[in-house]
Amino acid sequence: MRKFLMNILAKSKIMRLQKQQYWEKAIMKRTFVLFEARKTFYGIDIKKIVSIEKKSDVINLPKTPEYMVGIVNIRGKVVPVIDSYHVFYNYRIPADAVTRYILLDVNGLTIALMVEDTNEIISIDSDSINPVKMLNDSPFFEGIALEGERMITILNIEEIISNLKNLDYIRGEYINNHYETEENLNNI
Repeated sequence: MRKFLMNILAKSKIMRLQKQQYWEKAIMKRTFVLFEARKTFYGIDIKKIVSIEKKSDVINLPKTPEYMVGIVNIRGKVVPVIDSYHVFYNYRIPADAVTRYILLDVNGLTIALMVEDTNEIISIDSDSINPVKMLNDSPFFEGIALEGERMITILNIEEIISNLKNLDYIRGEYINNHYETEENLNNI
């Protein structure tokens, strides 16, 4: 009887350990929304994303930085649109029917990052994200993850957006001052 009870206790302990290891591994996974630009896959942590929207009509504004496409009205909120191609490659996205806005919440400001297309959400083990060692260590990239044959560049989207020139000006001048009333929003 004693041997029988010892076996049950051992099995119970093994099962608890396996369950703990399962949950530890699940906690170590991170989820990313992927988009592709110039045959490079980029991942943005899903925790930073408010929503993904179809491209809509953009209001162009004078004297805005080149990376800014304009502003859009998304569910009654004025949102600046940032061209991801311009930020990464210094030229504009060829916008079409599959172009999307990834709405991001960065330091209290909602921004629409315009991407060519996005249609994949993927979970990656934190251990699988390898730091990028370059001559100039860039704070804009968390690292590279290998997923099958793909290399996915994991973006530090807060660093990227926070380092854009004139972002505070855009927030104050165009979002807070000019388009803060419901009537102005409806006219966009």
